Amino acid sequence: MEDVRIIELFFARDEAALRETERKYGGRLNALACSITEDPQDAEECVNDTYLEVWQAIPPARPDRFFAFLAKILRHNALTVCEKRHAKKREGVTVELTRELAECLPDSYDPAAEEDSAAIRKAMEDFLRSQEETARKLFLRRYFYAVPIAELAKETGLTESAVTSRLHRLREKLRVHLGMEGIGL
Repeated sequence: MEDVRIIELFFARDEAALRETERKYGGRLNALACSITEDPQDAEECVNDTYLEVWQAIPPARPDRFFAFLAKILRHNALTVCEKRHAKKREGVTVELTRELAECLPDSYDPAAEEDSAAIRKAMEDFLRSQEETARKLFLRRYFYAVPIAELAKETGLTESAVTSRLHRLREKLRVHLGMEGIGL
């Protein structure tokens, strides 16, 4: 079923919207949740919480990119579960990714400040659009989908060292790009 039709079902408050969302995107959402939480039960909980939040958000929201909308909500849920569980294994993923991106994002960034958030989001979108496809995929798979370096290496046919180097260069380019946009460290 097309995303537009699924969203229409949400607006009609038809529970078939949830079944169709699960049928079409359940596997991808579960894989994303598992890559972040590293626990199948936590992943299932995150996916179910995501369906509930989507049910509550549509309407009034009418997302243009439905999977991106779902993934954003799920990612937030999965990171929240990781923070609550305080398990060292799970925290490692969040801490590692945060540390890697910390060298790019400004120290003064205030997530509560909507203007700062919008400016950073736009600058990052512009930066990613300017990168070649492989670099863009590496960046998104690592920092949005929390895919481990080893898995990225397998997917791309690169060595882990090459993936790490490319990600480092991308973060440095991002830091420079953000600086040129007036978003400094």
